[in-house]
Amino acid sequence: KDKKNNLILHIFFAYTSNNNYKDKRNKFTNQIQSENLSAPKYILISNLFNLLVIVEENIIGTSLDQSDGYILEKFLDIYLDEIKINWINSKKEIPQQSVYKDLHSSFLRLRQVLKPDSPFFELYEVCDKPFDKKDNIWPIAHCHGQTLPINIIYNEIIDKYYFIDYEPENMGEAPFAYDYCFFILYKTEILSLDYKMKLKKELSNFLDKYKFQKAFLAQILWWSRNRPLNNNQIL
Repeated sequence: KDKKNNLILHIFFAYTSNNNYKDKRNKFTNQIQSENLSAPKYILISNLFNLLVIVEENIIGTSLDQSDGYILEKFLDIYLDEIKINWINSKKEIPQQSVYKDLHSSFLRLRQVLKPDSPFFELYEVCDKPFDKKDNIWPIAHCHGQTLPINIIYNEIIDKYYFIDYEPENMGEAPFAYDYCFFILYKTEILSLDYKMKLKKELSNFLDKYKFQKAFLAQILWWSRNRPLNNNQIL
């Protein structure tokens, strides 16, 4: 940290080109159109000797893992509204094929480890079994990759939520709906029962118009590629 100038310096010990980093990061932030969601200003100053060096404004506020339930659930409401407004379907077929392949593989793995009466399979049935085929495509959008409560800072004075921690290897294309689901799965236990029921209602209401149930299902599978799902997350 550079406290005098209110800056943070990030140094990544792996080579990533300036343009590649900018492209990934900017595509994600450009999807977010809300007055309440934002990202730190930044500049790349060097990428010599296999280092990617980024200077970024230090965001003042409280991370959502330290905030009360109202602030956290307000963020989810805003984020969900933004997804509905800025729904993205990529036309790039090769990435869509790659994402579908990963989702299909994750589904086959979960089918082996989850019980037949799991709520996961109830959702899968409602979504018309989208991953039964071996080869297909799946709409994609750019994601942050680490949309976790600790990586979202809330500034109460200006009423804004900031996404931080844009690590090069985690940014990229993922199943559409940004990475809303990742946030929910990571901190299931800090969401109130009332809010969980509200989410369930949202999923039901948006099936036809926004295909949100399928997007949510896809993100559960995407999340579970590298992380085991516990019973609370599955429920």
